Amino acid sequence: MTNAHPTDRLVQCILTATVAVALLLCSAAAGAQGTADALALRPRWETGQSARYSFWTRRQQDVEVRFDGNVREAGSTVLTEGELSWTIDSVRDDGSAEATMTLDWMTADITDAEGKTLRNDSRKGAGDLEPVHGLLRAMAGAPIRVSLTADGSVASVSGVDKIRAAAEAPEMVPEELDFEESATELATLAFAPETAAVGDTWPASFRWTHELGHLEQDWTYRVAGVEEIGNVRVAMIEGEAELELDPDTLRAEQPADAPPTTVKLVDGEATQSIMFDLSRGEAVGRDSTLRTTLEVSVALPNARKLNQVTREVERSQVLRIEP
Repeated sequence: MTNAHPTDRLVQCILTATVAVALLLCSAAAGAQGTADALALRPRWETGQSARYSFWTRRQQDVEVRFDGNVREAGSTVLTEGELSWTIDSVRDDGSAEATMTLDWMTADITDAEGKTLRNDSRKGAGDLEPVHGLLRAMAGAPIRVSLTADGSVASVSGVDKIRAAAEAPEMVPEELDFEESATELATLAFAPETAAVGDTWPASFRWTHELGHLEQDWTYRVAGVEEIGNVRVAMIEGEAELELDPDTLRAEQPADAPPTTVKLVDGEATQSIMFDLSRGEAVGRDSTLRTTLEVSVALPNARKLNQVTREVERSQVLRIEP
């Protein structure tokens, strides 16, 4: 793998940060209150039910490249903010539902190692990095239809093709799987049991896209407690995940004569804190942190080797702002 131009790396960052739709844990004045009661953790959708969420994501990436005895370092930060709407269109007898997720607006500020920031806002007519600005404009206002199962997991999404048709650079539009990830980390507790008590745990596994392939995430969620926040009874959920990188996408995109390339997840951890509104059966807020260290080694002719180590920290927050 060659060392990509800094702008190319920044664009790669924004693609993941865009959909990595990421979320906020409100701080509460009261401490967690334990309870032995069974808590209903499945969604209880009603046709026409709607909510609005604000989101914020900060992704810091530091890259070190070693080649022929030389060391090059670069870094970038992508900060995204925005608001989106979530509406339940229909509910089936088994509890599954159809919903619409719409990005109302979004900003993307990209800062390079020298401290220069390129600002982009879907609400404005132009941005500092036009391919990214065009992507935000194409996504803003475009409805994504989400099919939900009774356990709160996402079965599928549709509508991404319309975003591609409207985008000046269709290849930059995130995949359907990226929008599935955004919907999964919004209003529900995917794969949660029907009921659970404080201290109970449950597993959930996801396979999300990554620039170097797919990132397998095996989560364990735990009910940490219950709080009363603004007269709303809220379950406090904590989660942590084991990570594994499958670089299948990288292998598929490499030409047949590409030099042997090894991709390894050296270190990685993911955590979440979620507040779940027990009265409406939907998330109030979520705070997610993903830390990874990735190593890419390329074997070149004459026993030469290129080695790239990328360290990333992604912090994502979402907060329900209506109702």
